[in-house]
Amino acid sequence: MIRLILTILILFVAQFNSVSQNIELSEKKLSDKTISDTERVELLNTLSRDITFSNSVRAVELAEEALRLSVKMDDQQGIAFAYRNLSNVHLVNENFFQSMDYLQRALDIFNTLKDSIGIANCYINLGHTYRRLHNRTEEISYHKKSFDIFSRLKIPERIGVAAHNLGESYFNNLELDKSRDLTLYAIKVNDSIKNLPVLSSCYKVMGMLEYTKNNLQQAEIYFSNVLKISSQLGVNSQKTATIESMVQLAVIYKITGRKKLQLEWLKKGAEFSQQNNLSGQLQVIYTELILYFSGTNNQQEVKKYVTEYNSVAASIDSKQRKDRADLTNSAIQVYKLESEKKYLLESGLLQAERISNRNFTLALAIVFVLILAGFTIGLWRAKNRMKKTNLILITQKEIIESQNHRLEELNNIKDKFFSVVAHDMRAPLHSFKSFSILITKHIEHLSKEEMSKMGEQLQVAVDNTIKMADNLLTWASIQMKDVDTHPDQFYVGDTISTVLEVYKDVAEKKGIVVDCLLDDTLTVYADKNQIAFAIRNLVNNAIKFTPVGGEIKLTTIALPAEVQISVADNGIGIPESIKEKLFSIGRSKSINGTSGEKGTGLGLMLSHEFIKLNNGTIRMESEEGKGTTFTISLPREPSNQL
Repeated sequence: MIRLILTILILFVAQFNSVSQNIELSEKKLSDKTISDTERVELLNTLSRDITFSNSVRAVELAEEALRLSVKMDDQQGIAFAYRNLSNVHLVNENFFQSMDYLQRALDIFNTLKDSIGIANCYINLGHTYRRLHNRTEEISYHKKSFDIFSRLKIPERIGVAAHNLGESYFNNLELDKSRDLTLYAIKVNDSIKNLPVLSSCYKVMGMLEYTKNNLQQAEIYFSNVLKISSQLGVNSQKTATIESMVQLAVIYKITGRKKLQLEWLKKGAEFSQQNNLSGQLQVIYTELILYFSGTNNQQEVKKYVTEYNSVAASIDSKQRKDRADLTNSAIQVYKLESEKKYLLESGLLQAERISNRNFTLALAIVFVLILAGFTIGLWRAKNRMKKTNLILITQKEIIESQNHRLEELNNIKDKFFSVVAHDMRAPLHSFKSFSILITKHIEHLSKEEMSKMGEQLQVAVDNTIKMADNLLTWASIQMKDVDTHPDQFYVGDTISTVLEVYKDVAEKKGIVVDCLLDDTLTVYADKNQIAFAIRNLVNNAIKFTPVGGEIKLTTIALPAEVQISVADNGIGIPESIKEKLFSIGRSKSINGTSGEKGTGLGLMLSHEFIKLNNGTIRMESEEGKGTTFTISLPREPSNQL
């Protein structure tokens, strides 16, 4: 027995040293000035990926260095890999907006390069992001896309990972039969190639499936298999699967009345979490230990674990603030890098302009000398020249006045923007604070149903605030000319049908009839995503402002050079006081929907901006009490203008 323990200990130390040596070897190789830039980029990106979970700050530093060098070399694959690494770090730290931004940049590059493996790996990231956001539909969609791509490419290692991800997503969505089929397939693939970390995660999902069906004995076997693999792998084990299996074993022992084993696995889980910095799981375990010792009336142990729980919570809060501050600085550095790239491009243009101006000045001087030489016979030319000069001065004055007017408009927009932020962002934040105070001070007086209801209200408020913040940031990007439009020819009827499928349940709940008169053969030339956003917003508003039992009609009409898309409702209409500023940010107020739905009007303003970016127009006709019609006009073909 002692020999077996010593053998396991030696293997554990050897594996730990091996991983540490690999990282140290990679770090040392980076200091070698003889390696090529291409090798350096690959090394930086690989090392950044490998330490994402263990050292986020260093992972960001390595990804930023890889990004700088890739930009300098114009290595698009290196740039995309670096963006994906930055996305991973932000996802781990739950900075979802920044994570999505970096991931979309990587995905755009991989799509341009037609790199199927890069695209599929980005889909895995998107699936994990939507998993953390509890958006099961998108989570399953992206994991299925990655599984399909790797299955087509016949890459066993990635098929095993993708099948496991999809199986776990089906479990999260309570599609248990699909989850079981995919997970058993993933076990078969990963076992055949000896991919033990992923195999242990598959066993964890099987344990959860059996636990869900109350097959506790079979669940215990699967969770035990996870821990056996974890013991084999040592520091290379799948930490999340390991700790979750420990906690689930403790839960099973609690249910089956094996209190001694329950306490044993809770303490093992606490020790494992401390060793691997799994603070979130540590809070869960401390909560169970507090409940355990409360049941045995051991107040000393209860007090001990309450103190430990508070200490971990404070540590998590402090670490999150520091990590997010570091990640924010990282985002700023990446932005500066991109700004420098733009500056270099603009500097070349500026230099060319200076040379052009110098040549123009030289030519003007020659002309001036010639004019002086012929002054005696060219007085009438001087008179004409003075007239031209006056015209130039008048033109310059008009330009200056136009620029001043534009600056005034931008200043007004800025003031309106901050007024929206100050008013509409502060209100939900105060609401969150009120919820927090209520829960903190009166939790013992609240029933489970009241807590659940408050949680639902808080979730709705958070979702609305995030949506409003995203819209504000998108609007700001448009104003700074930082939003690209990627027009293409697409069937507008398909896009409208997709939007209606999203809002089908919402309309049915209000008893609203949606009537469509669509020509499926009509195409437009525009950015499909931006136009889909505009149509979604118009349909959402139509449902919001149409009473129960109302009607909404969508039509498409073909004109010689454009297609008209109309969204009409027989709802409450728009007051005259709001019509003039309907597409402007910071208008005085928004209207609540017929069922009390809240809104800021930012979506309609963004829709207007997107339609303008795509060389389209939008107009509105409305009468209070009778309904509203929005009509979008989009070009059928690309413009021939240069």
